[in-house]
Amino acid sequence: MRFAPVGHVETLTVSASVTAADLASGDLYVALYLETFHVTSKSWTADQFSITAQLNGCAVQFQRTFVIDCNTGTVLCHSDTTLDGRPYTPTGQVGQCSTPNNSSV
Repeated sequence: MRFAPVGHVETLTVSASVTAADLASGDLYVALYLETFHVTSKSWTADQFSITAQLNGCAVQFQRTFVIDCNTGTVLCHSDTTLDGRPYTPTGQVGQCSTPNNSSV
């Protein structure tokens, strides 16, 4: 706002599309530039920042690896990693993107 009077309060909202990977890694940046040059003195208070996120049409993809007992076929354990191999802990309900190919190679 240009030439805001003394005591002016304004809420600003910024929206941007980000990748699920950047959201998961916390690799998000926002800059707020406040004009501070005036002939007379002035001051700014910029506070109460918050961020909300909404994934549209996509869930976080990760890889789940199972260790299976060859004799009994029992799943002994599993581990979850991001697609680039970093450890990952899923939250919420885990789904399956596509039917796996379980045929022998």
